[in-house]
Amino acid sequence: MSRRWFARLALCSLLIACAPTQHILYDLSDVAPAAAPRVNVVLRLRDFDDGRARDAPSLVLLDDANGNEARIDGKRRCLNGERYYQSGAVTREVAEMIAAHLSRRGVIRHVHGSSAAAADYSLRGEVHALYGMQDFHWGSAIGAQFGLIGALSTMGNQSQTQIRIELTKLTLFDAKDRVVAVLPRVLVELDGPMPVDAYCWAIYANVNEQLKVAVGRLADWVEATLAHASNGSR
Repeated sequence: MSRRWFARLALCSLLIACAPTQHILYDLSDVAPAAAPRVNVVLRLRDFDDGRARDAPSLVLLDDANGNEARIDGKRRCLNGERYYQSGAVTREVAEMIAAHLSRRGVIRHVHGSSAAAADYSLRGEVHALYGMQDFHWGSAIGAQFGLIGALSTMGNQSQTQIRIELTKLTLFDAKDRVVAVLPRVLVELDGPMPVDAYCWAIYANVNEQLKVAVGRLADWVEATLAHASNGSR
């Protein structure tokens, strides 16, 4: 997570009633082209289904009353609450991020989002969990009381964080909408210290960073499966 991101966040947090809309977005500049042979196909990412309501721990995030904070097990926690994502956009943005990540790796000839453009294959799945909970950091909150300098001085703070990313029902279809392959679920879990801020916005970026790990694993499976499928169709 960049210092520039935290600087913008610190400035925003000092503004009255600042509640920035959060997005499923992470930096791709460090994603190197994959070493796998190029696969000469076009892949379309369909919008993913939203299965988070069936994941019991995620219910606290989906409760609009909680926003990005809640008291859980007697402690003040930061949450990537649904209230601050663009309404109805989470699964669409996950699919768009997967498309961008696959494109960046450069193995598949062309990858595009959920438009109706023609494609040789399409990928669909479900976001079963996009869960983040982080201990509130009182040192960061105290530092923020001293204005921008105080907020910037606490940029290196961390607190205990639990994140779980789970992508399920991952299915590749051919151009005639026939199932080509059902891929394994992708599960990424983290339990450890992560960057924190005074106003519980950092948890959104922390979740995005773990989604990046999950999508990297998914990309390996998608590329290998398409390489096999396209060779078999020749």
